[in-house]
Amino acid sequence: MKTTTLIGLKSSGFLFIVVAVLFCSGVCLGEQLASETSDAPLSLAQCLVTALDTNPVVLSAEDATRASQNRLDRAESNRLPRIKAEETFTSFRHVSELQLPGAGSMPFGKKQLQLKGLKLSQPLYTGGAIKNAVKAAGSEVKLQKHVETSRREDMVRAVAEAWFGLLSARAMEKVASQSLEDTLSHEQHVKNMLEAGVVVRDDLLKIQVSVLERRENLVRAKNGIDLAQARLAMLTGLEIEPSALPALENPDTTPELPEASAVKMATRKHPMLAAAREAVRIQEFAGKAAKGSLRPEVALQWNWSSGNQFNNAVDNWDATVYVGLNVFDAGETRSRIREARAGKSKASHDLEDLQRNILLAIHQAALSIEEAQARFALSSQAETQAEESLRLTEERFKAGAVTSQHLLDAESALVSARQRRVTSGFDRELARISLWHAAGGLEHALLPLK
Repeated sequence: MKTTTLIGLKSSGFLFIVVAVLFCSGVCLGEQLASETSDAPLSLAQCLVTALDTNPVVLSAEDATRASQNRLDRAESNRLPRIKAEETFTSFRHVSELQLPGAGSMPFGKKQLQLKGLKLSQPLYTGGAIKNAVKAAGSEVKLQKHVETSRREDMVRAVAEAWFGLLSARAMEKVASQSLEDTLSHEQHVKNMLEAGVVVRDDLLKIQVSVLERRENLVRAKNGIDLAQARLAMLTGLEIEPSALPALENPDTTPELPEASAVKMATRKHPMLAAAREAVRIQEFAGKAAKGSLRPEVALQWNWSSGNQFNNAVDNWDATVYVGLNVFDAGETRSRIREARAGKSKASHDLEDLQRNILLAIHQAALSIEEAQARFALSSQAETQAEESLRLTEERFKAGAVTSQHLLDAESALVSARQRRVTSGFDRELARISLWHAAGGLEHALLPLK
């Protein structure tokens, strides 16, 4: 007995140790994964997914789509029969009296009257009014879905521009900070040369003025980061720290899209063009539905009632085939037909105007990409040359061959080249985003898996 108990206790202790080790390992692994996740940079895809799931502009478009689907259901319900049940209970103060010739009067009816009824109506033919109303409602659903897609495209573009805007602001802040450090280093060097009597005080004052300008540029750059951060947070609803974004000074993440392919894509699947085409169809169906009022209308009606003024238990029913024709309505129907024709013509013209604007936007975006690429190449070359020019100017300044103004000019040229290189790199990325947006495929370009 004792041996068995000891073995059981040893086994229990061993299992406890194993479970404890596994638990601690799981906790440590979880903390490690959480740390890695928290330290991971906030990607553009994360911002896009969050904005598309939570931004009120996108949610409002989804609500509009659901509302249009409910209107379609209501239009389709007009094809089904209508059944209405009624029950009335009436209490009379006095019972009516029936005057009989030569016999005086006698009570007529009952003091309390309870009637029950059931009514059924079913449209059989409406001249196409119901059918075309259903088609128009179906086109409205499609239109709202295309509008919803367009709102998502607009949101993706806004978030992408805000995300790259924050990256650009960080890069510009880095340039401003680096230029301030370089100018401060030159200031200290000029101070040493002034103490040695190599330069005059005017050289130091010029450097100090340049330092103040560099500080102003740094303040503006930090303010640009705050504004870009606020805009991205407004779109995504996230508390975003600028340091959480990846450091990209030369972004090249958006896929390239040739202009010819963009035109084909926009013609085939641009959501706003699809919505405009559905708007034309809606007006066409509205005109056909209005024409239905000029045709005969046929319906079936069936009524059942229980009870009358003499007996609550008496049942009765009747069936009616209703046939109606609109003979004269003072021109109301024809006015609605002409209104629908004018609406269709307007929708067609709006579609053509939208097509032209989209083609122009695609061409402008393609030109902007070419311009940004050329600017980036030239500014990169200018930055390299400006760095070499500053190095040579520093050596000549130390040798006393040039004044401090030449040194400041060389510094300013380098700062300007760096700023142009950063700006052109992000302009190229934003131009690609504009091209994809003009083609109507930006969401799939930036979120291919989604």
